[in-house]
Amino acid sequence: MVHIIPLSVGQRRRDKGNASANADASPAGGATAPLDGYWQAVAEHYERRQAQQQAFDTEIAARRLNGEIAKTEADAVANAPADGAGLHDTVYGQVNPHTGQVVKTGQFDTLFDTFVKQAPPEVGAGLASRKEALRDAGSTRMAMQQLQRRKQYEQTQWFKVEAAELNTIAQSDPNDTAAFDATRQTGLDLLAKMNLDPQIRLQAEAAWRASTAKARMQALIAQDPRRAAEMLSAIPVASDPQAGDTRGGLSSDDIRRLVGQAHTATVSRLVETRANIDLASQNAPDAIANAGNYSGAMPSSTNFVDVYGEEEGGKRYQEFSRKIDAGRQAFGMRTMPNQAIHAALRDAEPGPGSSDEDHLRYQVTAAATLKTLRERRADPAGYVREVFPNIDAAWSDVTGQAGKSEINNREAYNRAIALSVAAQLQLGIEDPQPLPAAVVQSIADDFSRNDRPQADRAAVLSDLLAAAPDPGTRKALSLQLDRAGLYQPAEIDPITTAATGQQSPTSASADEPKSAFRQAAEDFGNYLSEGFESLGRAPHDIGLALRDLRDSPLDFLEQLPATPGSGAVAEGRLASEVVGEAVAKGLAIVRSRTGRFGKPLEEFATSGSRATSELAAEGTIARQAAETKSLIKAAEDAAYRVSMGAKPDKAELLQIIKSIARDPSKVKYPGASLGRAASKNYRKTFLDANPNLEGEVVVHHAAERQVWERYPDLFAADEMHSLQNLRGIPKGLDSLLHKIVFRFEWDQFYEAHPEATRRQVLDYVTYIDQKYGHLFNPPIGE
Repeated sequence: MVHIIPLSVGQRRRDKGNASANADASPAGGATAPLDGYWQAVAEHYERRQAQQQAFDTEIAARRLNGEIAKTEADAVANAPADGAGLHDTVYGQVNPHTGQVVKTGQFDTLFDTFVKQAPPEVGAGLASRKEALRDAGSTRMAMQQLQRRKQYEQTQWFKVEAAELNTIAQSDPNDTAAFDATRQTGLDLLAKMNLDPQIRLQAEAAWRASTAKARMQALIAQDPRRAAEMLSAIPVASDPQAGDTRGGLSSDDIRRLVGQAHTATVSRLVETRANIDLASQNAPDAIANAGNYSGAMPSSTNFVDVYGEEEGGKRYQEFSRKIDAGRQAFGMRTMPNQAIHAALRDAEPGPGSSDEDHLRYQVTAAATLKTLRERRADPAGYVREVFPNIDAAWSDVTGQAGKSEINNREAYNRAIALSVAAQLQLGIEDPQPLPAAVVQSIADDFSRNDRPQADRAAVLSDLLAAAPDPGTRKALSLQLDRAGLYQPAEIDPITTAATGQQSPTSASADEPKSAFRQAAEDFGNYLSEGFESLGRAPHDIGLALRDLRDSPLDFLEQLPATPGSGAVAEGRLASEVVGEAVAKGLAIVRSRTGRFGKPLEEFATSGSRATSELAAEGTIARQAAETKSLIKAAEDAAYRVSMGAKPDKAELLQIIKSIARDPSKVKYPGASLGRAASKNYRKTFLDANPNLEGEVVVHHAAERQVWERYPDLFAADEMHSLQNLRGIPKGLDSLLHKIVFRFEWDQFYEAHPEATRRQVLDYVTYIDQKYGHLFNPPIGE
């Protein structure tokens, strides 16, 4: 420390007088004379100034010391364990509370002593006096830090324990009271061991009880929301020992929220259950019939009761179970021959005095039989492909990875067709089809491209026919392609050419429509051509065949391969005339080449001429039948496109309607009417009247349900489900008729009749029946 003494302080002055005298005026013995008042004041001022400087320097040093202490404390807190153990002693050591002596030094002692030693002497003394005061203040501070750290540690551990125990409750059986009580008590015991104020402890215990009760109720809601709602509403549940303790630990707000959760969960579960029931009802029987199992959720009887009520749910579950059993039986029938299936149905037929169980078993077997035989009839080649893996592999070799048929692979086609036909014959299918419907569709899709030349299409068909392993299969293949509209030969009829020197009608322009009867005549000529070519090989069989044709010419026409898309029934001559012409042409060849068969054929031609008038009426019927067949085929084609995802616009829909609808003015039909229904189960009402249509149709209301909503005063409620108002739509046509065509028709009516009369509605139902009744099952109108 530098001490600066002002110059004036050194100018010492005595009393006035001689200066030299004053200099020699020291008393004997060297004693210094007392200072006068001036110098005494100067000395005191100096001492005060020196004390101020020391105090200032000490304070500055103390501040530096406090900073070092704060840093030491912060480092100690940062490095202390999670619970703060030893934090105080590490920094400030231990002091005997009775003697005040330090029994254990800490970081503070080391820091303080080092700092004091390094400070100037005049500062160190002042700092040393502050040590105990600094220790007391810092010790208290570190003790509070350690307590806070411990409190935070206990809270953190409690939160972990609380979350784990609540999760245990959520995952446990909510009906296990003993386990719940043990878990709750575990939390209470841990709270008792925590360093909490009494009031805070009570609040924590109440919160724990509420949390555990809430977790248990949420677990019960997840398990049985309906029962949870009853318990929360303080409604005793039968055989429930906890019904009286549902509110323990829960506030009124908690209960209201939980009741809301329970109701929401109940509705959500019912929605999910209903969806599972709908999906299973739609998909499970077929999945089980095809693969033996259903991958989705299988609804139980309880699920049906929850959704539909006890009575209706029980009936629906029985119906569902029958379909599932039928699917299982159908899966077992997949490799059974038709004869064995019919035998199984006969064996299951109940006899007199049979039980209800026997009747139920028969119904299940009958449903499985109908399903199996229907699928075999619909697509026999596709059926055996689905059933037999080796046949599926053979067709996969044909179609390739892209799923498109490669017809140039004749060897693969030959093997696939041979395996397919052999499997169909093994199953007892009377009319085996060489190609699966999917393969035919693939070929049709390929032909539908505008850039595919006609010559290429003819070459494809020729290669395909050449792949058939035998003549019988080749003929079946030709008929299958013809029915699909793919095979339309344009060759010259050799019989017609030889007899008349002119080409047959098949040489007409491709754009010129041909009547179904003209097509029948051409097919008949082809038939005779094949027959005459084989006269030398099997004349007796040919003669028998011609005699059969003479006896029943219309049966023959029905069996001829017709091409519905070639013009259906157009204006033209009667079938008998066209057939007679074909026979006459055939006779010209016969008479010129052999006399042995002239007479039988002449008789056939003569009988055909005599029957002209008789066939006139039957020809009309035949035309109507062919027309209906063509309309149904068009409807099936349109329904298939819709099922594959097609969404027709209005113009396309009108074109579809034009291709499938009858002319209402030409249909004989007494008109629509309504009756009275004894039950709302309209499906049962319809199937009771038409038991053979079980599983075949979707039951539709002729006057749809919206009629009762839009015109509530026109009809009685029980008229809606009456048998007279019900129509059967084949399942394959439902997506087209029920959901598209009829929707369009009724929307047109509603737009034109915001207010309607009962007669207007019934007249419109009659109009729809006349227009589309041929597509119903059973059909309506003639």
